[in-house]
Formats: sequence, C-alpha cells, structure tokens
Amino acid sequence: MKARTSLWASLAIVASLGLAGCGGSSDNDDPAPTPPKVTTLPADHGLIDGRDTTIEAGGTLKTSTGTLACPEDGMDCMIKVVAELDGSFTATSTGGEATFTADEPPTPPKTVAEMQMETFDNAKAAIEAAATEAAAQAAYDTVDKDDITAKQADDLQTALSTRIGEIQAAALKPFNDAKAAIEGAATEDAAQAAYDAVDQDAITGKQAADLAAALSMKISMLQKDGRIVTQKAELARLSGLIDTSDLSDQDKVDAARLAITALQTALDSGSPDLTEEDKAQYVTQLGNANTAVTAAQGGIDRDTRRTTQMADLGTAGTNLQAALDAFAGKTATKDQLDDAKAARTALKAKLDDAKDLSDAEKAQYQSAYNSAAGTIASAETAFNTAETKRITEETEATEEMAEALYSAIKPRGGATSFNFGTTEITASTDVSEAQSLDAGYGDGTTDDAAENQTKILIAIDTDDTPSATNPEVFTLSEDKKTTVASIGDWTGKRFYAQEESGDKRLHEAFVYSYVGAPTPGDKFSTVYGLGSEEDNYELEAAEADGDSDGGSDAFIPERVTIPSVTRTAGDYTFEKARDRDSDIEVPGSYHGVAGVYVCLPTNDAGTCSASVTGAGLVLGTTDQTWTFEVSNRDAKVSDKSDTSYASFGWWIEKDSDGDPSTVSVFEDFRGTVGTGLTSTVFNGLGGTATYNGGAVGKYALRSSTGGKNESGHFVATAILEADFGTAGASGTAGDISGTIDNFKIGDAGEDRDWSIALKESDFDSSTANVVTAGESDDGTIWTMGSGDDVNAANASGGWQMNLRNNTNNGDGNVPEVATGTFSSEFGSEGSMVGAFGASLEKAQ
Repeated sequence: MKARTSLWASLAIVASLGLAGCGGSSDNDDPAPTPPKVTTLPADHGLIDGRDTTIEAGGTLKTSTGTLACPEDGMDCMIKVVAELDGSFTATSTGGEATFTADEPPTPPKTVAEMQMETFDNAKAAIEAAATEAAAQAAYDTVDKDDITAKQADDLQTALSTRIGEIQAAALKPFNDAKAAIEGAATEDAAQAAYDAVDQDAITGKQAADLAAALSMKISMLQKDGRIVTQKAELARLSGLIDTSDLSDQDKVDAARLAITALQTALDSGSPDLTEEDKAQYVTQLGNANTAVTAAQGGIDRDTRRTTQMADLGTAGTNLQAALDAFAGKTATKDQLDDAKAARTALKAKLDDAKDLSDAEKAQYQSAYNSAAGTIASAETAFNTAETKRITEETEATEEMAEALYSAIKPRGGATSFNFGTTEITASTDVSEAQSLDAGYGDGTTDDAAENQTKILIAIDTDDTPSATNPEVFTLSEDKKTTVASIGDWTGKRFYAQEESGDKRLHEAFVYSYVGAPTPGDKFSTVYGLGSEEDNYELEAAEADGDSDGGSDAFIPERVTIPSVTRTAGDYTFEKARDRDSDIEVPGSYHGVAGVYVCLPTNDAGTCSASVTGAGLVLGTTDQTWTFEVSNRDAKVSDKSDTSYASFGWWIEKDSDGDPSTVSVFEDFRGTVGTGLTSTVFNGLGGTATYNGGAVGKYALRSSTGGKNESGHFVATAILEADFGTAGASGTAGDISGTIDNFKIGDAGEDRDWSIALKESDFDSSTANVVTAGESDDGTIWTMGSGDDVNAANASGGWQMNLRNNTNNGDGNVPEVATGTFSSEFGSEGSMVGAFGASLEKAQ
C-alpha cells in the first residue's frame, strides 16, 4: 500500500512536471490537473513498461494476455505502466478509465478420470432431461460403456430406470387419478362422472378399457352394497314375522310355519350377497322356531289323529254292518261274502291304526269285528251249501244243454249222419225247393220279396221226415247292435228273428261274408259329364248305361246313400222343413260323393219317398222329382262294397225256454258269384291251389261214464288243398282235402286241441263240384289231443264245398273262393256241425 502511495506521489509529480513543462499557468484560477487513476492490471498484462498506450474512446487494445477496452461515452484512455524496484508495477490511466479483460488461461489436458466423469455427467444429464422413454433409452444407449467406469455404468442404468419410472408415472397420472376417483366414488353417478371426466386422448386404449372395467366393477360393488343393505333389511323384516309365542292351534302353527318357510327361503336363495356371518343370527332363530313348531305340531297332530282314527273306525264299522245287512235273512252271494270279509278286514286295519285311542274308545268296534266272524262264517256255510246246489244244478243244466244240442245237431228223419250231397243242406235258395235244415240268402224271385235279398232265409221241415213240399220258412234280419268279430277277410254279422206269439221261438244265425272294399273311380264330373259351370243335374233311368233319353227321373239304387234312412226294408217318407215351401233337401251321397238330394214334391201332402230294397235305395218317381247337388264335382266316385259275395255260417232254433231244437250250418252266395263252376270252366282248370280261411259251427260233448258234458259254438281255421288234375275235357278231374283246426270255443275263445280232417274227395267235372263223402264213405275224422296224448275218432260225417269266382273264365286261373259245410262225430260222445270259407292263398 505504501508502495502504491509512493508511486502515486511520484506519478502525481511526474504529471505535474509534465504540465508545467507544457507552459501551464501557475495562477490559482486554473483548474487543478486531474490526477491519473490507478488501473488494475494483472501481472501478465502484456504492456511495455514505461510506454504510454492510448486507446480511443470506444476502442480496444489486444495484448498478449487480454484485452483493454475504453468506454465509448468518455475520453480516450491513456495508460502507462511503471515497473517498481521491488518487481511490482503500477499502471495509471488518464482520460477515460480503461478496463482489462484477461484471456482465458489455456485448459490443461484432462485426466482419464475427468473424461470418464465428464462422459458420465453428460449422459446422466441427457437421461434426466429426456422427455420420453425412447429419448432416455437413446441417451443411455449412446454412451460407450468402455468410456466410463463400471459403477458409472450402473449409476447410468439406475438413472435410466428412474427416469423411465418418472416418465411412466407422469404418463399414468391421468389414468391413476381417474381410477382413484372412480374407486373412491360413493355413488354410481359419481363413479360414472369420474370416468366421463377423463380425457381419452391422454390415456392409452388399454387404459381406457381398464377404466371401463374399473367403472363396471365399482358400479357392481356399489350395487352389491345396495343389495346387501336390502337383503339384510328383508331378513330383518321376515325375522320379525315369526311368532312362536302362541302355538296353541293349527292356524297359529301354520302361520308360524309359513313365516319360517319365508325366512328359510330368503336365507337359501334370497340373500346371495350376504356372508354366513351376516345370516348366522337368523339361522339360529330358524332352528329355535322349528323346534317350537315341531313340538306344537306334535300335540296338535295327536289330537287330529285321534279325531281321524275315531272317524275311520266309525266309517269302517258302518261299512261292516252294511255289508252284513246286505245278506241278512237270506243266502249271501259270493260278492256279498267277499264284501263282508273285506269290510271286516278293513275294520281290523283301522283298529290296528288307531294307536292314539285307548282300548275303551275302541271297544265297541273291536266287539263288532269279533262278532262279525261268526256271522260271516255262518253265511259262508249257507253260501257253500247253496253254491254246491247251484253248481250241481248248473252242471245238470250244462249236461242237459249238451244233450239237447247233441240231439239238435243230429241229422233228422232217422238218418245216422248228415248227407250233404242230397237232402240235408243244399245250395238252393229258392224256398219252393228248400230241403230240411236249409239256409241262405233271398234271391229276389217271385217267391222271395225284394226286401229279403239282404236277409237270411231259414227253411225247416215241419216234421222229422225230410221233405221239400212243406218247409217252414223264417226270415232273419241283421242285428245292427251286435258286433261279430271277423275271421280274416270274412266279415261277421248276426241275423235273428224272434217269434212274438205261438212257441215264441228264437231263430239266430251267425254269417261270415267275403265282401270286397269300395272301389274308387274317376272324378264325379267326368263320370256324369258335368259341364264346367254345372254343379247339379237330374239323373234319368237310362243313365245307368250312360245315355239320357228323357225318361222318368231315377237313380241307380245301389249308388244312393242317405244316412237318415235307417230302415232295412220298406218305404221311407221325407217331409218339408217348416221354413221351406217348395222343396225338400236331404244330405247324402251318390256313388260315394257327398252332396244334397233335392226333391220337388207335387202331391197334396208335400212329401217325397224312397223304398229300401235289396238292390239299394230307390227314390220315388210318382208326384216327385229328385235332383242330386254334388258338393265337390272333382271328388272321385267310389262304388259301394261288393253286392256279390260268398258266405258261410251256422244257425240255431231255440224254444221259449232257450233250449235248442234245431242246429245246422250253411254256405251260400249273393249276387253273381254263382253256385259253382260250369263244367266247361271246370274242365279248363289245372294245377294245384291252397285255400286258407276260417270255420264256425256248433258242437256238443256228452259222456255216459262220468266224462265232461259241454256244448257251445266254435271258431277255427280252415285249410284246403286242391289238385285240379289235368285240363281239358279228356283230362283227370283231380281231388281236394282239408283240415279244420286251431279251435277256440265260446265267447271267451278258450283253446281246444281238436282238429277235423276233411278226407280227400274227387271233383266231379260234370257238375263242376265236389263229390262229398256219403254215409258209407265217412268223410271226416275228429281228433282230440296231440303228441303222445292224441286220440282220433273213427271216420264219420261228411262234407261238401263249392268253388266260386273264377275271374279268368277257365283260362288256367283257379277259383278264388271256396265255401262248404261239414259234420263229424267223436264216437257216441261228440257231435259237431260246421261251415267254412276260404280264399285263394297260392296256386301252381
């Protein structure tokens, strides 16, 4: 400091001297010279010692170690450096005050450690400054790990992880904030609002999905919380409904049980969101309530059981007494005894069941049960006695019936067997030629009224001598109320005639017919030539052959069907309906097609008529005109069932006591199937044929040695084997045989191990029929049993048959149908008469 003072003093002297030397005035009026300013320079200022250096205002001077700068808003700067003796220097400046800016000293070479640190610091700074994960990763990846230490590399890895975490945290903030807001929401609306407030552009698609899931979960949790509250409230409510404080009657017990059931149901299926802990108190309550209800119900049930048991005993006792009263004072029937025994057993069961009643309460019923035993035993003894008598009488009646039927089916006129080829049963249906025991259809001749064509005629001799001169004839009508089972293709029907006076005999026949089904044809409009617009027409008599000649109106009778006509014979009258003035309408069908028959009556009575005949329904032609209005002109016509067919069956005459007096069988035909084949047709047949069908008839068994006596009707099967020989007039006639077996007797169809052999008989080509076995030929054999227990009777009886329906007129085809009759005897103990019908099964 001193040196600077001395220097300043010397500088000041120098400056003063300088001024004086320049002729400066010494007057005190002149201003004092401005002393030079000491300028601070560094030791290596780079100026030459003792030299004045002037720098213009605003200018600079570069030295070897720095730069001097003179302010531009002042005077020029003059600088002088004076070296001191001690080695220091003094720098003065006059005018403007210059400033010195030293140059940066040269950077010394960096060490490896410094370079590693610099590389590390730069990389770390870049990582920490990165805005994205990719940028941070790139800043990390740029560093050559050989330029830094292993620790620095670890620190950079840590810095990268930290920065990525920070970047991710920053990126997750909108998502996390929104998720936290959603999860913290107290209501569904608040949760939804938190979700809706999220900027979808600030989050990823996955975050958006996660937020949606979080919202759904939160709403679900809030809803569950709501359900939990509701379910707890419901359990509390139902719990309060259970009242077991008073269970004195069934209504109160039932009410408590209903409340218990309701709470149990709520616990089982109505509280899915509650924990077992939440429900524990109610489970305990249910257990206690059930225990109380069970105990109360036990007492009530016992009272109820007592009441029921007393009522049951009363009913059972009343039923037993009623069952005993049913046969009081008379012989009990088996059903009455069974009822009484069942009633007594029922009373015993009720006594055993009455476990809640005392012995005193059951005493009267026990007494009734005990006393009924004797009553029933006495009644049963009386029943058994009566039953024994009844069985004896029934057996006697059965034996008598068997004897009567045995006699009834025996040949008449003293003959020892039936002779089917001569007088006993013939194929003729003309009453004037009828033989004894004859039966068949009417044929519409003058001797046989038309209404009888659909009925059965029975002709019986008036005495025991066969005669054709004085037969007694009965007409049997169809029984439409009785169903008769068919035998294969043979339809069964019952015919009967009950005499109302005299002997009041009953005549009954079971007939089986081979009737074909209706046959469909062309359209109605085609068959009857209806025009395109015509829906009705008038049939005329000549229209049967397709012509219309303007004759009297008439229909083909067999094609007319009117359901309201229920009569089987005679006339039927149709009257006008009350609300119609001019015509009569009757629903029906023609040729199988539905429609309406319209009649215009001209008689005073205003009626129309029809006649029921064997040919069909004949519509009236006097004072009336009939028209048929078809319902569907395109419906196909359908012919009625065959009116030409073969039949077979059995018939019986019973007296007023129901005892049979005459029994026989028949086979016949109706229409054009014929009595048989002509000799011309028959001579044209050849080869073999098998016929299969059924047989019916009556039988009687009797024994004089204590055997079984019985009688009744039977159904069986019939098989015929025919050999037609060689065709031609000079050929052999051939033969035929058959078997009747598979017998079923009575209405119950009880099996009988019987068979009837129809012994082989020759054909007679001259009559185209079968030559039946006569009395000396014995044409049948009756066999009973089978295997080692078979028992065959001697040949007896006879049989005959007719062949019908040869559709090919002798061109080689065999007849289609066979019908016949037979009789057989089993020694002196059995008698049988039957008829059969069979259709062609195969031909060779």
